Amino acid sequence: MRTSGGSDAALNIPQVPQPEGRFMTATDPTPRMRGFFPSDAPRFAAVCTTETTEGKECGAESSTWDTPMQRDQWMREHADEFGHESFNRSSLAPTTVRVVKAEGAK
Repeated sequence: MRTSGGSDAALNIPQVPQPEGRFMTATDPTPRMRGFFPSDAPRFAAVCTTETTEGKECGAESSTWDTPMQRDQWMREHADEFGHESFNRSSLAPTTVRVVKAEGAK
């Protein structure tokens, strides 16, 4: 069907058959989402970031402990021994990602 009095250029486009595509269907209609779950106890550590006389960070690292009290004790002892005052504290929480049913899904 032509809607204008234009040229016949569109009529000269070769008609090449296109292959049929596949339907996009969900394999499982149950809504799902990814959940984050602790996989181990949290761990605590610290790094000294005080600038030394050479212009570099001290970089001393504590061990990794199960409680923050041990990390904080290390920081106090390092500060007493070297006079350093700047630290980065970290809490590491090992986590596992699993696919779970979405809330409200049946």
